Amino acid sequence: KLVQEYKIIGNGNCRFCLTYSDELTLSDELRPTAWQSAIPIQWRIDNQVLDNQHLLYLPRKLTQDEFSTVNPAWLNEQGLSLNISELVDVGQGKETPNERYHAPLDCHYSHPGRLLHGTEIVAINSPSLVAKGIPVVNLRPEKLFRIGVFFDGTGANDKNDAYKELRGNKSRSNVARLFAAYPQIQGESTAIYVSGVGTVDIEDDSQRPAIIDVAKDETGPEQAFGVSAP
Repeated sequence: KLVQEYKIIGNGNCRFCLTYSDELTLSDELRPTAWQSAIPIQWRIDNQVLDNQHLLYLPRKLTQDEFSTVNPAWLNEQGLSLNISELVDVGQGKETPNERYHAPLDCHYSHPGRLLHGTEIVAINSPSLVAKGIPVVNLRPEKLFRIGVFFDGTGANDKNDAYKELRGNKSRSNVARLFAAYPQIQGESTAIYVSGVGTVDIEDDSQRPAIIDVAKDETGPEQAFGVSAP
């Protein structure tokens, strides 16, 4: 069941405000309480540690119909199952193998916070932004985005050489072939190709045959000296 729901204030304010939502009904109304920089989690009731709790962040509020269908499997997939004892230990500065929990006094990092002004995101770039006893929890696992950058050699140009390859007088370089084979998956990886020195990048594909056929796709002096044309 839903124990508590907080709304991120927004409009440049990253603090949390408790709503009137309960275990049966969602509400957009905010309680008249002070805005908080941390979310309290219940630890014990009748001296019993409350395990089997989930902490969940959603970019949008659930509809009432969606809320009524929430189940343990969905919570395990979308949220973070909390180990209360580990959270307490981490808040006190103890080490834990759980990579999603961070000791408050050890988790700040270097970041130019000014770049985030006006957003709901705060860089933890100073010890003053955290407090002893309050662990920092990463609700979303680290996302890795891979970018492959391929610099071709002097006189090599992927698209131009592909046209020449069809005519049998030049082949694409190994770099160009590696670029073509590099996995480009939306949200996961992409590739950038940089043509070799001394070649002309032809933006209009329809003009490529005419430019190449009159040998204006390569510039000899730049190839000789290894510099690009101004």
